[in-house]
Amino acid sequence: MSYSICYAMQAWHYPYPDLLHDAKAWLAEQNRWTANTIEHDMAALGVSFPRHDDQFVVTAEFGESNLFDEYGKRVRGEWACHGFLNQRDAVRYLGIRWSEDVESGALKPNGRWSTAESWIKRIKQQLKQAQPVTSLPRYCEKSFYSIPLNALTDKQQTLMRTLTLLSVQQTTGLHGEAQAFRLTCQPKTVFEWWLFCQAMHQLPSEPAVVPMLSIDW
Repeated sequence: MSYSICYAMQAWHYPYPDLLHDAKAWLAEQNRWTANTIEHDMAALGVSFPRHDDQFVVTAEFGESNLFDEYGKRVRGEWACHGFLNQRDAVRYLGIRWSEDVESGALKPNGRWSTAESWIKRIKQQLKQAQPVTSLPRYCEKSFYSIPLNALTDKQQTLMRTLTLLSVQQTTGLHGEAQAFRLTCQPKTVFEWWLFCQAMHQLPSEPAVVPMLSIDW
C-alpha cells in the first residue's frame, strides 16, 4: 500500500505587530485604508483579520512512496505551505487532524512509522522553534475543481477582485466533467503571501482537512 512521506518541515513566524504594520502599509498603497478599523478594511476585501494573534505558516516537502525516478530513487513532490494560522489552530489542523493519517500509516515522517502523539509533539516543537519569515516562495498556487467561475457567491467574487490586486494569474480548464481553475501568486512581501493564503482558504471547492497551498522556492 502506498503512503505519503514528509521529508522536511519548517515553521515560520509572522508576529501580529508586523502583520498589522504591513497590512496598513499595503492598504495605503492601494488607497483602501479608511478611518474605520483594520478589521473593517480587510473585511471589505473578503478576508478576516486576526485579533492580536501571531501568525504561523508551516512549509513541508512531501512525496509518494510508490513514485520513483529513472535512477530508482523516490520522487520528492512539490513543497506545500499550511497557514497562516494562529498557534492554537496550527496545532489543531496540522497536529491533531493529521495525526490520524500518521497513526494509520498513510503519512510517514521521513518514511518511518510514527505515532499520533509523536506527530503532535513534532508540530508543537516546530512552532516553538519557528523562525521569522526571511524568504518568500517564488510562487504559490491552488487549484479548484468544482466551482464554476460564473457561479461564485458574492463573497467569492469579492475575493477574486482582491486577488487582482496581487496580480494573481488565473488559468482554466476541465477536471473530468467539472470546470477547474488554478490561481497562482508571486508574493513580493510577507503580507501578500499572508493575504493570498487567507483568500485561498475561503475559496474551497472541496474543503481539505488541512489548509494547504502548493509552493515553489
